Amino acid sequence: MELFGPRVVEDALRSFQFARPGYDGDAGQGFFPAAQVLAWASDKDRVQKPLDVVGEHRRGCLYRPLIDPYEIRVLELKPGIGNDRLYGTLHHCSIEYGLDIPDTPTKLLRGGYTEWTRTKFALTMNLREPVWYTALSYTWGNGVFDRVIECDSFSKAITESLHAALCQFRRPDQSVMLWVDQICINQDDPEEKSGQIPLMSRIYTHALNTIGWLGMPTPETDNVIQLLEEIISTLRFIQSVTCPDDFEGLDLPTADSILWKELWDFLSRPWYKRLWVIQEMTLSSDLWLMCGSHITTFNIVSHACVNLFSCGVSRWLDQTYTANGTDDHCKWIHNISIEKDDIVHGQRGPLFILLRHTRDALCRDPKDKVYGILGISDSSDLEPVKIDYSDNYSVARLYHDVALRKLNQDSYHETINELLPVVDHSNPQSALPSWAPDWSQPRQTVTIGGNKSSYAIYSAAGDNKATFSINDNKDTELNILGTFFDTICHRSRVFTSPDITNRNPLTENKDLLTCIGLCEDLNEYPGSSTVFDAFWHTLVADKDDAGLRRSPDSFAEIFSLLLDESSGKSPTLSGQTYTARQKQPEGKGKLTLAHLGTRTPGRTFQEVRTALYNAMRSRRLGITRRGYLGLFPRETQDGDTVCILKGCHVPFIVRVSNAATVRLVGECYVHGIMRGEAMHTEGFRWETITII
Repeated sequence: MELFGPRVVEDALRSFQFARPGYDGDAGQGFFPAAQVLAWASDKDRVQKPLDVVGEHRRGCLYRPLIDPYEIRVLELKPGIGNDRLYGTLHHCSIEYGLDIPDTPTKLLRGGYTEWTRTKFALTMNLREPVWYTALSYTWGNGVFDRVIECDSFSKAITESLHAALCQFRRPDQSVMLWVDQICINQDDPEEKSGQIPLMSRIYTHALNTIGWLGMPTPETDNVIQLLEEIISTLRFIQSVTCPDDFEGLDLPTADSILWKELWDFLSRPWYKRLWVIQEMTLSSDLWLMCGSHITTFNIVSHACVNLFSCGVSRWLDQTYTANGTDDHCKWIHNISIEKDDIVHGQRGPLFILLRHTRDALCRDPKDKVYGILGISDSSDLEPVKIDYSDNYSVARLYHDVALRKLNQDSYHETINELLPVVDHSNPQSALPSWAPDWSQPRQTVTIGGNKSSYAIYSAAGDNKATFSINDNKDTELNILGTFFDTICHRSRVFTSPDITNRNPLTENKDLLTCIGLCEDLNEYPGSSTVFDAFWHTLVADKDDAGLRRSPDSFAEIFSLLLDESSGKSPTLSGQTYTARQKQPEGKGKLTLAHLGTRTPGRTFQEVRTALYNAMRSRRLGITRRGYLGLFPRETQDGDTVCILKGCHVPFIVRVSNAATVRLVGECYVHGIMRGEAMHTEGFRWETITII
């Protein structure tokens, strides 16, 4: 990890400058490697059409057509001050040449720049002159185009957020060269948009630098940026922080300091969660963040977030300042920085995996959930994906095609384990086949079986490999071998934000009491488990708080204590166990609710809370006709069927549509069949199940 100190940060901030016309590097060091690029250009057989600007602006249109497949527009933002009217002109440029032209990409030149850095520009369309530009990364805001820039004598409507950014960026005495999607791409031309999407990777990698516009500042923005810089060094080697007790000893702001809320608000700005920003962040080698006139680097923010997340401070911030404590901004930024590091080292992930990682990101056009990450996906993913913004190609068809591509390209048994657990639609009757993920919907649940770690925890279908195919006559039908195991007969309400507490459990543990009420009449459990064991294992889906391993036995003690304290009974459930310290007399070492606020029992209690939240959120607790206890999707209805699919690590809930087909509702956890036990029950057999 790069080490940051005040002098390093100060020097870095001084080095930033917007690209401008005629830019030739710091102190005229000559950033244009003419020999290499011109040698490449000399081999190109290009006849440049004369640019009759007035003639080409036919029918009063600002945009001249983009003819060359590598052609882009760059905005020259004219000088101005304050909120005076914005003026600009568009230049047509080429980004055809590759960034690997230099023979010695690691050779340091004057000023500490590498040969690779010196080639970060576009070219005029005759391939003879460099055009340095700064790429702008920002959010469109509410999508209302109520501001104006006068561009090439045409009035171009833009959003308020872009207007504020351009007013901040322009200089009083010289033009600034920018690439801005809202202006440089004709957003009213679906065909042009479809042609520019494949160039997004080149646009950001060719840019001299990139600015992430966070919006206007608050009175504390400068102090927040300073706090982020200090956190990099303060928490660098700290593995765990007890919040907020350790803050004073670490010279951090006190728990009631306004700086913590301002910091959380700074990290929760919409820019960080915008889908296109993920691609822009990962592709930009020199990324700066501006909040009003305040500026910092993405490296500073991401390094601070890594430290806050690693030592646990971000979880405290999340629980303190986010409703329901469900949106750890530091974790999100940390994950994006990992993607960025992978890109830097030449490692691009498969499209489907990136879709899963970015599912909660925001975008205006649901097609952009796919198109917005093509620039950072593996190159083998680009050609099969159809880029089409026209109304003739629906969002549902795009998502369907992505799912088909996953099944056809990766036709091995783990494909089903990666595809089906992603489905947790809020509306299973959508236009999509029920087995195809709807990427426009944010993830409703934390996946039970959709990650690699779950393969070591569950094996509902044993060691059997998946056998599946798409119906030759109808590509909405997925045929797979499976078995109908059991039917849902009782289910609880949906748990939107499940939690347990050690404070006033008789009245505050409503979620736990709901679960107890569903199970209190159970006296025996199928197989070798007791009702109590099935109960607590189910409420955490038999996972630890990180979701990487099976739930530890220490969880049973916490559940046993909270069950009795919440229900007022002892025992609460059949087969309930008690540890030695639970059996101790009062005041003689007996485990009490107060102990759950101390370090060792308190840490286990917090792990149970996290594991329970991850497992139960947006799910229902339910009982099957055979008496099995499970966690089921929110859309589950009485009469839905627990289905085990050959090759799948977890069971699924399906709804029978007719005698021949079913619809997928989602993955589930059913205690007692998660390790292949169902295959040893009477009447078990594999049959072809058609999911539509």
